[in-house]
Amino acid sequence: MEKKPRLYEFFEKREAKDREGNELCDPQYKKRLFYSLGLFLFSYLANGANMADFVKLRYDDFYYNHKQKAMRFIRQKTMRETDGMEVIFPILPQMQVILDRIARKPQRGALVFDIIKEGMTETRIKEIVSCENANINARMENVAKLLGMEERPTPTWCRHSYATNLRDAGVSTEYISTMMGHSMTSGSATTLNYLSRYNMATMVTNNSKLLSTKDKSQKKAELVERLMEMDQEKLEAMLKLMG
Repeated sequence: MEKKPRLYEFFEKREAKDREGNELCDPQYKKRLFYSLGLFLFSYLANGANMADFVKLRYDDFYYNHKQKAMRFIRQKTMRETDGMEVIFPILPQMQVILDRIARKPQRGALVFDIIKEGMTETRIKEIVSCENANINARMENVAKLLGMEERPTPTWCRHSYATNLRDAGVSTEYISTMMGHSMTSGSATTLNYLSRYNMATMVTNNSKLLSTKDKSQKKAELVERLMEMDQEKLEAMLKLMG
C-alpha cells in the first residue's frame, strides 16, 4: 500500500498537537521547526543536496528556461576541482509547496533561500552552513520525538536516503549516481548536463518515488528479489554508492 512519508505529511499539515488538540510548541518555535523541516525535505528531494550546495541556489536563467520546473547547482564537494559537478533536479509538486512556504519569491538572479546574503565571504558562508545544519539537527530530533520515530534524521540522512530509497524502488544505480553528482570519469570532476542523459519526464518519474512508501514486508521482498538478480559488479557499485 502506497502512502506519503510521515515527515512530508507532517510538514504539509503544519500541525504539532497532542491527541486532545493542544499545541505542543509555542508559535515562534513552531515556525522555526517547520522551516528547518522544509529545508531538510528540500535537501532530500533535491537529489540529496548538502546544505553547502543549496544555500547558493539561485533563480537563474536555467530555472526560467525550463519553465520554473527544474533547478541546478554545482556540487560543493567538487568545487575544489577545475570544473564542478553540475547537478540538476526537477521541482516536484511537493517541492513547490516547500518553496512557496519557506523560500524567497522567484526573482531572476536572486538566491532561493534566505540563508546567506549577497557578497558574503566563503568563510562566513561556511560558518552559517554549520550553524544551520546544527539547527536542523536539533529541530529534526524534536520532529522525530513528536512523530514517535525511533530514527533521528540528520542532514547527512538526506543524501544517504536519496540513494537508498531510489535503489529500493528499483531505480538504476547509474541514474542515482549521476543525479547525485558523482563523477562519471576518473581524475578531475567533469561538468555534465544531465538533461542530455535523462530527460525531465524520467527525472520526475524516478524522483517521485522518493515520496511514496510501501508496506515493509512488500518492500523487503522486492529488495531481496533484486539483490538475488544482481551480479557481483552491480552489487559492488551499489555498496560503493552507499558508502
